[in-house]
Amino acid sequence: MEYHVTIEETVSDEFIIEANNIDELKDKVNKMYRNSELILEPGNLLETKFFIQEDKDNGVNIIY
Repeated sequence: MEYHVTIEETVSDEFIIEANNIDELKDKVNKMYRNSELILEPGNLLETKFFIQEDKDNGVNIIY
């Protein structure tokens, strides 16, 4: 039997960013993240989920 497995990980890390106000901070963080300046490696693994599809056509799912 063939199974389709998807693994989802939630990772976090903390960064110290200087800004004059919260709006500047949000813009700065978005730009930095899009430019790969904030990297979550190795980061702190918070959660791992496994999604298993037994039958992709009929949508039988098992999550653990």
